[in-house]
Amino acid sequence: MKFVTFTSGRQVEPALGAFTEAEDAVVDLQAVHARIAGEEHPGLRSMQDLIESYAHHGRALALQCLDSAEPAECVPRAEARLLAPLPTPIQIRDCLCFEEHLLGVMEAVSRMTGQAPSEGQQAMLRTFRQQPLYYKANRFSVVGPDVEVRWPAYSQMMDYELELGLVIGRTGSNIARDEAKEYIFGYTIFNDLSARDVQMPEMEGRLGPGKSKDFDGGNIL
Repeated sequence: MKFVTFTSGRQVEPALGAFTEAEDAVVDLQAVHARIAGEEHPGLRSMQDLIESYAHHGRALALQCLDSAEPAECVPRAEARLLAPLPTPIQIRDCLCFEEHLLGVMEAVSRMTGQAPSEGQQAMLRTFRQQPLYYKANRFSVVGPDVEVRWPAYSQMMDYELELGLVIGRTGSNIARDEAKEYIFGYTIFNDLSARDVQMPEMEGRLGPGKSKDFDGGNIL
């Protein structure tokens, strides 16, 4: 089941939807529930509401609505405008997960600048080999797939990374590795935008990325 947040000509406010099996239309889940039950359901108000109710009854409810949809509750794909599935996530942790990526970025920057990797970059690599690394991205700069992002005027080196986003659906702490999948609500595509020429000097300050990633529309879900 593929969940989306969308608007359309008939649905001007962001709504929770799900693709039909053929992915040629989006089902307005709340509209289906309102027809069947005579009222809206709080767990279908938004993607975040669905996530918070998913482990209890949200999944069964969403499936029921998807299977019970009538043509009037289906928006043709061409008429639906997909927003970020989670327009304002509760939190975003952007992880550095594999060494080849870090080495590739360092090599690319060296080619562009003509300089060898700095001591700060080498220190980052050493730390990465000792423990997982992540930074907390700006959750208020999230946009969807149909938005044109204005590149910040202070950068001349635009870059993007195609990443896999894991959406956490349950609270927990110190989760055992073999139990981790039980906490995942679903997956999404995450395009992380970076101003590389600004990022490299920032990383020397050892506080993580700032203006190199923290600009309007810098996080695309």
